[in-house]
Amino acid sequence: MQIDGEHFVGIFFFISVATVIYYMIRFRYKERMAVIGKENLSQTQLDYLVNRRGGTLVPVSVKISVVAIGVGLALLIGNLLGPAFEDSFTVGLSFLLPGVGLLLLYYFVERKEESAGE
Repeated sequence: MQIDGEHFVGIFFFISVATVIYYMIRFRYKERMAVIGKENLSQTQLDYLVNRRGGTLVPVSVKISVVAIGVGLALLIGNLLGPAFEDSFTVGLSFLLPGVGLLLLYYFVERKEESAGE
């Protein structure tokens, strides 16, 4: 049995994603504990302080939907263009389209929040 580099890419990817998620959760926990300890706030006051508006701007399900639609569009466009373009074009689109979708979603929601606040 010979081990090649392809196996290490997958292992490294999952370890990297798990590490990033762990540190994000850890940072959020430490930040909340510092604010609670310093200000002696309740959970609702803390949520308002952390989110700055008392709630999330866009629900997670909407964000996941936008990313899924973006990846689906990227794969569809990549398959429709066929062999004229390389696979790297499809991979690039699968990062570009969800990013643009989330950016537009955030922009329009933030714009709506600003106009509602005035």
